[in-house]
Amino acid sequence: MTRSADDRFTAQITIWANGQILRAEESTSDIFASVDATVDKISSQIRRFKGRRHDNKRRAAHAATREVELAEIAEELVAEEEPGYIIRRKQFLVEPMDEEEALEQMELLGHDFFVFHNPQTNNVNVIYRRKDGNYGLLIPSVG
Repeated sequence: MTRSADDRFTAQITIWANGQILRAEESTSDIFASVDATVDKISSQIRRFKGRRHDNKRRAAHAATREVELAEIAEELVAEEEPGYIIRRKQFLVEPMDEEEALEQMELLGHDFFVFHNPQTNNVNVIYRRKDGNYGLLIPSVG
């Protein structure tokens, strides 16, 4: 697969801070523009991160680790040429957090979804970013 001239240069920054992972990535036709845009994104994330208080740093570290693992799985699935096969299984620990904390984790990581245990419903839930910019929440039930 060849890249267009518009996204030939990709800059990526990943920061581990206080049990959280902050990540930004930009692709443009100019390497300096990619770096500048990525620095702007990560700076914005750092400002948001510094303004938030988390009661349980251990829980946040586990949540960040889970999100990275899920992102790796999603990237592998997208990269596969033959869809429809389970090519990898991964088991991870899901710790409790409320919907707002899950949304914060998803935003800090810059991902489109986040899996968490919701103690209010006593279920594993998935929060995700919708194409219209809002968020959705998947609440499974056994029928």
